Amino acid sequence: MSSAIIKAEEASVMEKSSPRLSISYKGLTWLTAAIILFLSASLLIDKLYQPSDFQIKRLALTGDKLHVKHAQIREAIVSNLGGNYFSADVEAIVEVMQQFPWVDEVSVRRQWPDTLMLHVTEHKPMARWGQNLWLTTKGELVELPIKKAKLLPNLSGSKEQLDLIYGQYKAWAPAFAQQGLRLTSVDLSQQHLWTLNVDVIGQGQQSSDAFEMVLLERNSSAQLKQFLTIVRQNLIDHPGLIERVDLRYSSGFSIKWRSQNAHASNSD
Repeated sequence: MSSAIIKAEEASVMEKSSPRLSISYKGLTWLTAAIILFLSASLLIDKLYQPSDFQIKRLALTGDKLHVKHAQIREAIVSNLGGNYFSADVEAIVEVMQQFPWVDEVSVRRQWPDTLMLHVTEHKPMARWGQNLWLTTKGELVELPIKKAKLLPNLSGSKEQLDLIYGQYKAWAPAFAQQGLRLTSVDLSQQHLWTLNVDVIGQGQQSSDAFEMVLLERNSSAQLKQFLTIVRQNLIDHPGLIERVDLRYSSGFSIKWRSQNAHASNSD
């Protein structure tokens, strides 16, 4: 009787321990599978990032191409690529592109299986600032390798007043154009004095066609309106004879003629 009880107890113990062994075997199986998967993924990643495999064979350039040439970009990118399709350092490529003086913004993306897509936006100058800088359409001052820009105005003054100076140019230029004149430069001195240079439209950039204007910063727009009204009425047929116009008077202005004879003209 006691022998039967012992055997029954042993069977009960084996039944209870069997699920634990099953769980241990399953855990070991999952662990082995995970190790195999990790090693396989590591080998695959190592293969993908080998510089000799999946090489970049093509550069596609979009965006502005006026000053940044494709051959220059290819040479710069290839010498700094440092990887393949998967491992190429995109941020380093952007830094290389931004070393070109004309490049404002650049974006880089991959296109399977062997192409880098580069979209380039160039600086767009709208005025020269001082001697070496250019004011862009984004309101930034940058250095650009421009030798001549006949249709862009020259602006100068304190950088803190850049917005004021360019704003005045934009406000005044159309009024001059209505009189057949082109406003070519605007300067605001520390003494609050505006100096403008004006050309005759259609007469080229000859010095004999240009004249200078001087006016005070305060009430300058009213002074210009006053002068341009007189130009329309009396001087439009002979603007090339004017050398200098001084608008700093409260009741009118003075004109220095190219004949070196000084004449006074009153707006009353």
